[in-house]
Amino acid sequence: PSASGYAVYVRDDKGGIFQANLDSKAAFVGGSYLTPEQLATKETTTGTDFNGDLNVPAAPGWTSVLKDTLIKTTVESAIAANGKMNYNQVLFLANSIIQTHKSTGNSPISATEVADLQALSSRGNNLFTSTSADNAPSDYLANVFSKMVDGSVANEFYSGGQTKRVMLGNLFPNSPLSTFEKLVDKWLLGGDNPAPSAGGDTATGKAASTVGTYAQSQGTLFVDGTKPADIKQGQVGDCFLAAALLSIAQSQPDAFKSVFVDNGVLNGTHTWGVRFLDSNGKAHWVTVNDQLPVTGAGSTTLIYGGNPGGDLNGEIWFPLIEKAYAEANALKILPRAEQTGQNAYWGIEGGYADPIANITGKKVTAYSLNPTSFGDNPYIDIKVIDKTDAAQYAAFQSAVVGAVSSNTPVWIGSFVTTKDAYENTLLTSGH
Repeated sequence: PSASGYAVYVRDDKGGIFQANLDSKAAFVGGSYLTPEQLATKETTTGTDFNGDLNVPAAPGWTSVLKDTLIKTTVESAIAANGKMNYNQVLFLANSIIQTHKSTGNSPISATEVADLQALSSRGNNLFTSTSADNAPSDYLANVFSKMVDGSVANEFYSGGQTKRVMLGNLFPNSPLSTFEKLVDKWLLGGDNPAPSAGGDTATGKAASTVGTYAQSQGTLFVDGTKPADIKQGQVGDCFLAAALLSIAQSQPDAFKSVFVDNGVLNGTHTWGVRFLDSNGKAHWVTVNDQLPVTGAGSTTLIYGGNPGGDLNGEIWFPLIEKAYAEANALKILPRAEQTGQNAYWGIEGGYADPIANITGKKVTAYSLNPTSFGDNPYIDIKVIDKTDAAQYAAFQSAVVGAVSSNTPVWIGSFVTTKDAYENTLLTSGH
């Protein structure tokens, strides 16, 4: 409402905000686009994230917009020291809300609570604080909190480590308490583990369908940094992912430090944030816990991606990224064709070099020696090479040598099996 009627704010496809002025009878009487200064003032005074960039200022006294007593007092206590909320404080707030509703017969989440949680989300990095493994500021906590309370396409289903998923949904006024609990579990606690089933990889000779069992890992994220030797493909057909990460570990080993946020151990469970970049370079985060699929109950041998020894309690950065990649598939940012949206290990079987772009933010150039369709893949630029054209083939060879020499990640996919003069296999088809 405004002094003379109403004001309606509309965001266009370029992010501009148009203020439409309506009279008391809701008739349009004019309007204009807000300048950046006017937008900042509106967001500060109303506490509303008009342009959806999660950047509403957290100016002194901003908590006056919060109406729920529990949320307001908890937030004010958390930000008293430095104006920020860390992971443990956010989780404490979420658990406090859950316990309050449990004490009142599992009452649904109220409209006031949803509005207050969204008011927190709108402040993004102005309110939430987290750091990556290399101690750089990270937008992890702001990102997953927004997915939890504002909504995400990944909220459609909840897998929870089972082979069959169940419906979930975004948070709305009067959402059941169980919905809020699962959203907290998914985005803050990493409890929405991928379905632990896979079809295997014909190229490795392990094409049988498998179903793993989750077990808690006591492993270490990084041991002496990241190296190609840390990576071992398991009984899941994601050789493309293993190869992409191996190429980064070889050429840019420090790149993985910015991918992880370590939340530490809380109530006996270790969690991490893991980041992937979409084709526009925008960061998307998921949360993973310390549960990893093993070969069976009581086993400590990883069934899918792992370290060279397949040790559940060894170095675990690769199996955690593999697990996070399966979770990120539910965000529909990966070129997975009919498998998109599936939070399952089988959902990430088969692919190309695009995980290099998901980690580094650099688009991949694919040199194809045969006409090949990479599908609708925004992460890859395709260059088909005519092997009968000597100049073209020489330029291709030079590009590959130059990439290796300059420490650029190089990924090779083979669609035929080749052998040397002694019948030793050089390249394996489909690998």
